[in-house]
Amino acid sequence: YPHDVDKSNRRQFVQYIHQNNSTLRAIGAMCAQRIPETANYEANPHVAAIVNFNLDALLQTYIYARYHKRLVRTVERASAAPIKDKISVYQMHGYLAFGNQKGDSTVEAADAAVLTEQDYFDFFNQPNSLFNFTFLYLMREYPCCFIGLSMQDDNIRRLLHYSKKEQYNGLKSKGKGQPDTWRRQLMRHFVILEHTGDGPIDRAIEDTLRPLGVNVLWIKGFDEIPQRLGELYATTGDSWADVFE
Repeated sequence: YPHDVDKSNRRQFVQYIHQNNSTLRAIGAMCAQRIPETANYEANPHVAAIVNFNLDALLQTYIYARYHKRLVRTVERASAAPIKDKISVYQMHGYLAFGNQKGDSTVEAADAAVLTEQDYFDFFNQPNSLFNFTFLYLMREYPCCFIGLSMQDDNIRRLLHYSKKEQYNGLKSKGKGQPDTWRRQLMRHFVILEHTGDGPIDRAIEDTLRPLGVNVLWIKGFDEIPQRLGELYATTGDSWADVFE
């Protein structure tokens, strides 16, 4: 979008996203829930958190412009505490503001930006850092859906491995059930991936993600993502049309 987003052009910005980024539009809709018998929205209580690997706050900007309310809370550093009734958006690789907030150190987390390969190695070499700890916590407590990731990143795969191993050992120590039952219980995460066009390769991808507790939701093209997320949203009894249209 070529302009700063403010009150005067929010409608145009929302239209731009609707026309050019259906994935962002759908993720934003997942964060909203319409208040019955009103035109107002609140944060979707069925979404615990979002982990954002981008540096910008395009998602947050869109949600505010579309739903006229700050449904999410940007957590860009340890001092930014979550807020009740808002969905926390954890900016894993830092946060750079654009427009009139550019360079504002009270808003940005430019010092935490992960831009180089060396930064990336250092970032994941801090097991007790806010974001590594939070990522592990979220994977332990909630089913996660990965969108826009190839799942080939060794660091993310390692965290998935640690999370599943911890839960498996916990179930084993209780001594109830059988290993096959535990493994089925631990297949609780999902990733949306586009078909490669080669059946054996698709199956190989599934085989490498299964030990990490990740199920693959295959799509033919990324334009299918809104439909997939809409089906998930509707399982709670809420109307997808109320938040997506």
